[in-house]
Amino acid sequence: QAKDATQAFYWYKLSAEQGNPDGQDKLALMYFHGEGVSSDRTKALEWWRKAADQGSVTAQENLRKHEKRKWF
Repeated sequence: QAKDATQAFYWYKLSAEQGNPDGQDKLALMYFHGEGVSSDRTKALEWWRKAADQGSVTAQENLRKHEKRKWF
């Protein structure tokens, strides 16, 4: 599974860097949970904000949920 997570991280990062809000949301989740990469909640927050600013409802919900729990 580690190899699969590493590959998923690679593709989500590529998608996110090209401006895809779904890729940005998924990349944020991977950073948040440390899947395929070391956990980095600061980077997770940055990617969620980028996706949310582009209108991603999922990213907006993730931001709301995680900020409410003060996980950042």
